[in-house]
Amino acid sequence: MLKEALDRKPPEAGKEEGVIGGVKVRYAGDAEKRKLSFIIGKLKKIPTGRKALENLAEYGTTVCLCKIDAWGAYDLGKNVIALSAEAKNDKLCSTLVHEVRHATQTMRAPDKRTDRADYDLETQIKIDRFREADAQVFAYQAVREWSVAGNSKPFQEFYKSTPLTHNYYWAQQRRLGFQNGTDEARQVLFKAFFQESDRVAGYENIYMSNRALSVIARCIRGGEVDKSNFGSVHLTTEQVAAMTCGEYMKADDAFLQSDTVKVLTKTTHDILSIASAVQGLDTGIEDFPVAGRLTTFLDANDVAISAVGGVYRESARILKKTLNVSGPMEIAPLYKESLEKQAETVKNFSAEEKDAFRRGKIADRFVGYFKNLVDVSSAELDFRCAGKEEKKAACLKIVNEKTAAGDEMRDYATVAAFIEYNREKNPALVEKALSLPELSDGVKAELRFDNTVLARPPERGTKPLTKDDEKVLAVLRKSLSRSVKENPVALQKAIAAKNAER
Repeated sequence: MLKEALDRKPPEAGKEEGVIGGVKVRYAGDAEKRKLSFIIGKLKKIPTGRKALENLAEYGTTVCLCKIDAWGAYDLGKNVIALSAEAKNDKLCSTLVHEVRHATQTMRAPDKRTDRADYDLETQIKIDRFREADAQVFAYQAVREWSVAGNSKPFQEFYKSTPLTHNYYWAQQRRLGFQNGTDEARQVLFKAFFQESDRVAGYENIYMSNRALSVIARCIRGGEVDKSNFGSVHLTTEQVAAMTCGEYMKADDAFLQSDTVKVLTKTTHDILSIASAVQGLDTGIEDFPVAGRLTTFLDANDVAISAVGGVYRESARILKKTLNVSGPMEIAPLYKESLEKQAETVKNFSAEEKDAFRRGKIADRFVGYFKNLVDVSSAELDFRCAGKEEKKAACLKIVNEKTAAGDEMRDYATVAAFIEYNREKNPALVEKALSLPELSDGVKAELRFDNTVLARPPERGTKPLTKDDEKVLAVLRKSLSRSVKENPVALQKAIAAKNAER
């Protein structure tokens, strides 16, 4: 993994320095020194490993052990490879080969440039994927060489995380009969990388989605929008290949230009579309192919800790102080209060607290949307269904909708919390709440897809509302800020019709 892609605090390594097998190393204590000696010693025993060590010596790259949330990372700016101090030695053998390949790619780049923001979107995507695919080619080549030499453990560790790579390679080798270590073998391995759809999607999140979410988060904060995420420099596929995998992939230009290498998940496509609209940039995102899958396997975790999630937590910090709430940094504790307490608390917020609550709800809804929940606005529906120009307009409308201050936000949050609390235990009560005449059209529009299941009539056997339920509804009605005259039955039918359209 390329360290520059990670928007995280740099890992801390040991302070002791030395040279092992001609490679500059940094470590903390004898245990880490022995671990590095073991790994470097393994690389000396195979051709691909020896070439990797030669490259490390030539580039003056330092190898160290750190506590990182990856097996390894190459820091382009510092010319340092960090390996996970907690990973198994046999896993780190191929990881080091992978990261050395990233160092080699950097040395090939024009003027050793590492600022990817200068490039346009298509160039960025191809550079990211070609680099990772190429690094995996040599990591797999190394584990095969260790197996031939009688040590299958590195292969076994490699296979645990990337079984499709080996399965694809093995099937193609049986069909085509090529020899290991040849350019033809490397071409197949390069293509095998794109069989690992979860892995490709994971890199997609790291390299593209999280940066785009930062743009959206700045918009939510109300700050100046950074327009430096994408540049205008376009590299041809041949140029990108030359700096990554040119020595063996140049004979297969058709694959390098195929949709396979630049298809995006629906989630990433949406995030990039919204971010580019916010920035006022024409990135050409609408011309990219979109995969059938809606989410990546990292969405649920990564989006929640992204820049958008950061807005949510910062808003929660203010609310926690107001409510004197301890525990996880989230707004949820507010919703755990009784309905009376919740309504009274929100009503008495200061201007700063109301703004924090509003921004927190906006960020929370973005997190929900990009986890592929059903919390979407009319603009988001337009964005999914309309043509190219209409989609751009809808992207801007999405952000405007979610960042505009409004008197209805408290109503939305109050009713949403009420519904969430009663969703399972009392659906009839929720059904009644959705038809309250005090609820504005705007709030009902926000809630309509939040509560798809609840818009249907209650199942047979649902108990009628009790006197206590009626009292709760009365409290809810009093907590709402406006009254609108409309037909609740007609509204329910409209909600049901909208849900049926989906």
